[in-house]
Amino acid sequence: MTMRLLPILFLVSTAALAACQEAETPTKPISVESAIPVDPASASPVEGQRTLATGPTRPVRVGQDGPDMDACGSYAEVAERPTGEQNFAMVLAAPQEGATPLERLSAGLGVSVCEQEGDYVGVVYSRETDLGSCRVGSPVAEEQDYAGPCRSGWIEAKYLRMMAG
Repeated sequence: MTMRLLPILFLVSTAALAACQEAETPTKPISVESAIPVDPASASPVEGQRTLATGPTRPVRVGQDGPDMDACGSYAEVAERPTGEQNFAMVLAAPQEGATPLERLSAGLGVSVCEQEGDYVGVVYSRETDLGSCRVGSPVAEEQDYAGPCRSGWIEAKYLRMMAG
């Protein structure tokens, strides 16, 4: 009987230790209102739930090409993947490996490309409306964080096919 309890006690003590370590971590969770939460273990959205981004975050910046150019100057589509691979691109909260996954975008979805940092591209996109309503096709007075109304995040450049710009 005691041997059966050992695995349970181990799991409970591991969970308690993790909770203590999180309490000591000085990171502040940031709400990701527009994101579809993802189970990091499987990179699959958790249906009908919202989540907090706890990893690194970095907002997408618009207006980097100056006050006379569109807020986001390029257009791309999520690229088709070779047969046998999952046909989506993961949107991340920051331009780096290990950033919180926000949402999966299907092949063929159009995105406005606003900036690039290393191997990652900062994009603005919408599933509900066309990109024209995202307010990135016109100039902005100065460089700034994208504040909506559409969604934004970071995608590895290799998962995008540049179409214009």
